[in-house]
Order: sequence, then C-alpha cells, then structure tokens
Amino acid sequence: GACGGIVESMASVGNVTYIGDRSGILYVHDPAFGVQYSFNTTNDASALASDGQHLFVGGTDGTVECYDLATEMLLAIWQAPVGLRALTCVGDDLFSAGDSGVVARTSTQGSGAFTSFGDAAMPVTAMTSDGSALMLGSASGIISRMELSTQSISASFQAGSDVTALGMNLSQLLLANEAGTIRRVDPI
Repeated sequence: GACGGIVESMASVGNVTYIGDRSGILYVHDPAFGVQYSFNTTNDASALASDGQHLFVGGTDGTVECYDLATEMLLAIWQAPVGLRALTCVGDDLFSAGDSGVVARTSTQGSGAFTSFGDAAMPVTAMTSDGSALMLGSASGIISRMELSTQSISASFQAGSDVTALGMNLSQLLLANEAGTIRRVDPI
C-alpha cells in the first residue's frame, strides 16, 4: 500500500499499524486489506503511540490528541511542554520527547498534564521502551538508554547513522534511518 504523504510516524496495535504523514493524515495498515485512509488529525502527526485502547497523536507544536481506537473519536487534546518527535507508552504512562531533549510523562488515564521526567541531553527523534528503560534515538545516530527507575541515562552508543524510528522486537532493538535501512541490535 501507499500513503498520500511523507510518513512521519507509526504505532502498532496487535496486527494493525497506524501511520501518520506530515500533513496530519492517518492511515491504517491491516494485513488483510493493506494501507487505507483512516482519518485526519489537527496536528502534523510527528509522533504516534498506543496503549491498546487509545491512539495518541503528537505534533511538532506540542499537542497530543487522544483518540478512542474503537471509534476513532477525538477524546481530548493535551499540551506537552515542548514540540514532539517521539511518543511511547509504558503501562499507564505516556512519554514524550522532541528536539529539546526533554522527556516528559503523563498518565494515559489522567488529564494529560505532563511533568518533566528526564533530560536526554540531545534532540530526540525516536523513542521506544523495553519495559525497564526508554531507548532514545537522535539524528546524529546516538542511542541512549534512560532507566525508568532512576530517570537517568545509563548508557549510550553510536548507531552509525541517523535514527528516525525505534522499535522493540524479540528483545532486540530495531533502528531505522532516513535512507530506509533497518538494523537489529542487542539493546544491552
């Protein structure tokens, strides 16, 4: 399938993947039907995350739109402290990050009030979690591990290229870059 614009973000829920393009249009990829238009957001869909019940759509303007996954109805619009390039859910927590390097957190069950969680000390272009830490990627190719328990960076390494997306699969970290290369590395 194909999207109508440049893909900016993705989030998977079961076997369905939501895809956001730079104009704020969301598509859904279902293995049975391919890629299809889903709905328009009011921001530029620079970051996507899901807790299994909601789809969170982050924008470079710092807005986070919360949609019900079953109905695609907009439930709330929250304001993160900075423009967003990355979102990820860990349990009932939604983490956000962007060019400022500030990582913020809010409850997916609350009012959307973000609080500072930590400082990545680099612009963050991608984020995922292995359950015990946030894995943060940058355009300069640095991957940092921010421990959830201490809220601090415990390790960093050079990926060898820019990082546009991160994901976890079978306890391995998947790194994607702008050239379309995907690498699988041991996150430890």
